Amino acid sequence: MVANGVKCLVDHSQNEDLLKPIQAEEVKQALFQMHPDKAPETDGVRPSFYETHWDIVGRNIIQFFCAFFDTWIFPTSSNDTNLVLIPKKKSFFSMSDLCPIALCNVSYKVASKIGFCKDYAGIFTEMLEKKICVGQSLLYVWYASYIESKGKLYEAQMVYQMGIMRNAEPIDWLKKAQALFLDRMSNLVNDSSLEKIDVGQAIQSEDSRLNPWSSSIIKDLLTRINSQIVNFDGYRSSNKAYSGKEAISHQNFSRNKIIDIGGRKYQIKGRAGQGGFAQVYKACIYSNPDEIVALKIQMPAFPWEFYMYRQLDQRISAEERSKFGFAERLHVYSDCSILVCDYLANGTLQDAINSYVVIGKSMEEVLCMYYTIEMLHMLETLHGVGIIHGDFKPDNLLIRYSRDDLVEDGFIDRNSSWRHQGLCLVDWGRGIDLTLFPDDIEFSGDCRTSGFRCIQMQQNKPWKFQASLRLLSLIYTL
Repeated sequence: MVANGVKCLVDHSQNEDLLKPIQAEEVKQALFQMHPDKAPETDGVRPSFYETHWDIVGRNIIQFFCAFFDTWIFPTSSNDTNLVLIPKKKSFFSMSDLCPIALCNVSYKVASKIGFCKDYAGIFTEMLEKKICVGQSLLYVWYASYIESKGKLYEAQMVYQMGIMRNAEPIDWLKKAQALFLDRMSNLVNDSSLEKIDVGQAIQSEDSRLNPWSSSIIKDLLTRINSQIVNFDGYRSSNKAYSGKEAISHQNFSRNKIIDIGGRKYQIKGRAGQGGFAQVYKACIYSNPDEIVALKIQMPAFPWEFYMYRQLDQRISAEERSKFGFAERLHVYSDCSILVCDYLANGTLQDAINSYVVIGKSMEEVLCMYYTIEMLHMLETLHGVGIIHGDFKPDNLLIRYSRDDLVEDGFIDRNSSWRHQGLCLVDWGRGIDLTLFPDDIEFSGDCRTSGFRCIQMQQNKPWKFQASLRLLSLIYTL
């Protein structure tokens, strides 16, 4: 009876992945991804030995680890560890000047890598989107600790803050973990505030490969362009927390609830979408059914998307502007931001694709060609003005229908009613403004959109406009 009342958050396919036996290829992959000179055994044998002589020792290595995962018996000597003291500075006089590290051996490191995905960020985002353990503080401490180990201090602080804002339990333990994190950071800076850590120098450095979606890069860019953002039409800010956030972000929010945002009354009509860091609501301005907008609530505050919308206003011609969505205003609070956007009620391109899938049919060829031409034209327009969308996928392409009758004469030039027919690209949170970077910039980083990643991202190679080649995957999906 109790089990029947527990909501299942792990689907069947995920459970199968967790339970499937270890494969030989997983063992080999775990070993070969290690640096050849890392993690020496106590006898001095390094990964390079196993990699070089894999054709000889490979079968024994695979049998050893498969036996371990079948029996969970690990020979005692296999986790022997070398402890080494690394100086923190050139001249050291006490133990506090030394940093102890444990050099695990090859066997232990391979065992720890087998069966584990390296895409921790993707797993964390997926857990947030599917609401798996989002109320447990361990989720946020786990991921914050991981990205701290990668040197991403600002991102780690944001993860701790996210968990605290969501009142993850036990909240006292989460706050203590954050306090310990800030104490560790105090060894790097003169006080525990992350504001003192200069993470933005990468843009001015000689490194021509940057992750445009890194929190530290975005933070630095927002600092540089803050004077522009605050002067944009529709920008409103407050040093206080938004008092009405809980009323609409709570899972049991009431439909038709009236909320006040910046002196304007909005009647909530329902939730239009939800991601790992933002929620989108359909709302009527002053309860007027003819004035419908989308309210995108994001924690913590994120003005970057508003900046991208204003760049579209300035760079895209009036004839093409309706293809890329509109943002009317942005309300920035100390704990969140609320973006007020146009609302389109015709669904997404993904919805259109699914409508064919459920009846076992494919989209008509002429319609596929039409949408393909639309998307190619949109990308050509964006790239021509130095903008990359960064998350080009069917979920972010809304369908537009013209209110007027369509005539054949205006199709080629997109004149008359055809101007309001087609697709509308939204969700500019991952948008890239190339004018903020050097002309010869090449990017690194992964959009982590399953099925729509360009080959450069998959192979960890530099990319720029190649990010939009995910359009090919989209065309194939059609």
